[in-house]
Order: sequence, then C-alpha cells, then structure tokens
Amino acid sequence: MDNKQNLEMNNNTQPSADFIEAKDFTVKQLRQVLFAGSQILPRRVAVLLLEKKRYAGKFDDLRRVLDDEGQDTRTRFAAATALGRLGTPAAREALRQKMDIPDAFLRRGIRQALDHLASSGEPGEPGEPAEGPTWGQTLAAFRTGSPGYEIPFPPAIQFVSVDASQAQTVSAEAAPARLVSGALAEIRQHLAGLNLARGNALLLRCTGREWLVLLASSKPDPRTPANLTRHKALLGVVAVRFVVELETWSPKYYILTQPGGGADRVQVLLASMRGRLSLAGTAQVKGERLEFSLRFLPEPGAIPFEVSGAYETGIVRVERVLVSRTRLPPIPLHPS
Repeated sequence: MDNKQNLEMNNNTQPSADFIEAKDFTVKQLRQVLFAGSQILPRRVAVLLLEKKRYAGKFDDLRRVLDDEGQDTRTRFAAATALGRLGTPAAREALRQKMDIPDAFLRRGIRQALDHLASSGEPGEPGEPAEGPTWGQTLAAFRTGSPGYEIPFPPAIQFVSVDASQAQTVSAEAAPARLVSGALAEIRQHLAGLNLARGNALLLRCTGREWLVLLASSKPDPRTPANLTRHKALLGVVAVRFVVELETWSPKYYILTQPGGGADRVQVLLASMRGRLSLAGTAQVKGERLEFSLRFLPEPGAIPFEVSGAYETGIVRVERVLVSRTRLPPIPLHPS
C-alpha cells in the first residue's frame, strides 16, 4: 500500500496538517477533495495544503469553499483563515461580505482573518480613527521607538472587571523549542519583517486554545525597564491557535509599551493586528523588573481576562491569568 492509500480517510478524522506535505499532492487532487467527493484527505486539511500551493485560481477556490454552505463549518473556517493570509483586496472583500453570517464560529474565523489582513493598517478599518496616522505608521513608530504616534490610554471606566469567583486561573509554562519554531514559521509572513526571538517564549492553554507569548529580538539594544520609561517599544506578539478547530498559529496581539507619565511608570497595550486595543494596563519599574497588570477592554462576544506578571530584559514572566467563565454579549446581527 502506498502513501496515498495510507492517507485515505473520511472527513471526520483529524490528522494534523503538520505531518502532511503539500508537495505530496497536486492541485488537482486537492481540488477533487473539496469539489468532487475525493476522500484521500479531510477537506479541512485539503484547504490548508491548497493554501501552500502557487496557482492562478487559488483565490477563487478559497472563496468558493467559504461561500459553499454545503461544506462543513471547520472547512469553511480554514478557507477564511487562508483568505486572510493571502493579503489581497479581493480576499478582504470576500471576507467582509460574510461578516454577518449566522454561524458564530465561522464569524469568529472571518473576524480573525480580517485582523490578519489589516495588519498593514488600511484607513477606515474598524478600531482605527478615520483621521490621523494610520495603524501602520503608529506601529512603525513603536518598532523604532520614535516620538509621536502615541496611543491614547483608555480611561478606567472602559475596562471590564473579571469576577474572581466566576473565573478560572490559567498558568503559563516555558514553550517547547519545536513548538516555537513551528509557530514562527507560520506567523512570520504576517508581521512585516518583525524579528521574533526563539528563546523565552511562554505557552498558555485555555478555552480550547493555545496562546504563545513571543518577544521581539532586541539586539543590539536591549529593552531594559528603565529604557521603556523613556521610549515606546514593540516588545513582541501573542499568537493563538485553536486546538480543535485549526492547527495553525496566527498572530493575535502586538505587545506595545509607551512611557506612562512618571519616572517609573510604563503603559502596556495589547493591540490586535489592525490596531484595536484589547488589553491595557500600567507597569511600574522596581529595580531591574517591570511589574505589570493588564485588564480587558470590551469586545462583543469575547471572553474577558486579566493578566499580571513581570518583565525583565528579554524575559516575560506571567504570574497570573484570570479568565472569565462567561462571554460578553455579541453584536446583534440586525440591530434595531
């Protein structure tokens, strides 16, 4: 029995795409899985492999899968994610046309894909002012530590409190090197050349997701806590993967800091790929440590959480993550 026969399975099995090479299948074979009933692979895996191929009709195929209500939700979720990775205006428009789809799970995948597509900061994106600097300009200023382009810090009234009696505590652990290498390979193309360090990454597991905290390489100028009180910085990113739904890693937040208005104060901001603030908080310099506490900002349908910990040059320690057991109300599909 050859390798192709060994891979024959129905769409209910869930092999990881990490162990299947796109080069082992032709575009024709993958399209037959999606559109002609072939069962040599699960359809969701076929989408992931098709994304890695270079051919003229890739966008049309991905859009067709996303639009096809006959496809299962997980396969359409994978197509939405793949469209988000294409980075084209046509892909953006295809996703926007599906933003009010009734399936809540699929809507989440579409929103996540639009976050990735908009990482360059297109004017008029949700979460970005219609006037003033683009998100791309603001992000560039944080990467270089340049003055100007500060992000307004949210007032206290905007934060969502997490009731400790109705929440779970999540712990962080050192991320395995192999997992970090795989995640970096998958998210690098979305970060416009941002160089992330392989060491000192943290892994958190919660609500069916894995979260990876990755710091930006700061060589040759280490970002010490004292430096952060004087200059803004892009410290790193938080990546996510949905363990059951999709095995690929996607960047979720940029970790940004800016001077906090005092000799020992720093503001810490977690912003989505298109510049929407999701968490914010203040940090205080204590010797060689920067101790921080972050709180959640309202996002319809999201699960609020709080994070506290410390940063030392090149190392983040997450000491407590408190995750609510309830979601915020979603946006109505047809508001009155």
